[in-house]
Amino acid sequence: MLVLNLGSYALTNAGITYRFSLGNSNRMTFRANMFNVFDKVAIQQTDRFGYFTTGGRTFNASMRYEF
Repeated sequence: MLVLNLGSYALTNAGITYRFSLGNSNRMTFRANMFNVFDKVAIQQTDRFGYFTTGGRTFNASMRYEF
């Protein structure tokens, strides 16, 4: 049986949230996130079927309105 040891690595994620009022009790929230900021691609996991990588940099954003 072949045993592989994966080297250590760190992934950096970042996010921002901005809330503001639209008058009375109406509020809006904007959120944005970036995962794997430095675009580190590394082997994340191995098993008998192969290996899986970290997948590179991804983004998401959302907006929420409360009334």
